[in-house]
Amino acid sequence: MKRTLRIVLVTLLALGATWYVLRNVDGRQLLTVLESSNVWLLVLAIPVTIASHVVRADRWRRLLSHIPTHIRLVDAFNAVMVGYAASIVIPRSGELLRPAMLTARTSIPIGTSMSSIVIERMLDVLALVVGIVFVVLLSGQRIASQFPEISSAGIITSIVVPVVLIVGVTLVLALSQRAQRLITRTVGRCSPTIAVKLRRIMRTMSDGVGILQKAHAWPMVLAETAVMWLLYTVPLWLVVEALPLQLPSFTALDAFTLLMVITVGIAVAPTPGALGVYHGFAQTALVKLHGTTADEGLGFALLAWVINYGVQLLLGGGLLVAYRRKQTPT
Repeated sequence: MKRTLRIVLVTLLALGATWYVLRNVDGRQLLTVLESSNVWLLVLAIPVTIASHVVRADRWRRLLSHIPTHIRLVDAFNAVMVGYAASIVIPRSGELLRPAMLTARTSIPIGTSMSSIVIERMLDVLALVVGIVFVVLLSGQRIASQFPEISSAGIITSIVVPVVLIVGVTLVLALSQRAQRLITRTVGRCSPTIAVKLRRIMRTMSDGVGILQKAHAWPMVLAETAVMWLLYTVPLWLVVEALPLQLPSFTALDAFTLLMVITVGIAVAPTPGALGVYHGFAQTALVKLHGTTADEGLGFALLAWVINYGVQLLLGGGLLVAYRRKQTPT
């Protein structure tokens, strides 16, 4: 019943967001905008997008560099892309599939890879908050007036608080033996088998957060985080430049501002692939901040979404199929 209700609510939200995006759009004008775009700039955005995922995979390896097991970049990259593809189909499912994929390709325990994902999410939220503060400081009240949903209170409530809670719970489970014993004892009353498996996972979680104690690794971790977010900005800039928009200027700061607005939408969007919500935030950002038409804004949103999520779905899905074929005995 709960699952059905959730599916209905997500579907209604996606339909509502789609209606919001399309309500002022002229289909012919939208088609004209898309047909007039510079294909070569759009194609150039694809390898930049893939490069950002390679950097994320390498940062993940670095977060696990303190454990004795060597992780190949190709294994981390494959796990990242498969996780992305899964999350497009089932929201947030990639957060579980990605560490499971890495565990399947290496000898790293599932608890270790799962807890490392929590540290990674903590870094992403920190980068998002710093990015928003940076944009707001440089743009004054421009963002706050056009996007009240990106207020500090909204960010803290919808993004920061949940991540802080998850990180806190993970650290407690990873570092506190008393908490581990309490949980396994409670679960063991219902299912001793599950309690044994849970105890085994929690014992390996401390390795996943061990990077917190390795100060020498953090300069490169933070550097790769900055590079990754800069690479996220470039495809948005290329898409805007590819469209026939009559903008007096479009700077790197403008592209980074779009990234911040869109990322907030992605972070709070419960729809598969942020469908509708991504487009609404991207379209509204271009219309409100740069005075484009709704058709031009939607053209930007569609192309940016395809380049971002299309790469994730096709590449991640292809890697998953290849992995399953390799695992299937002939």
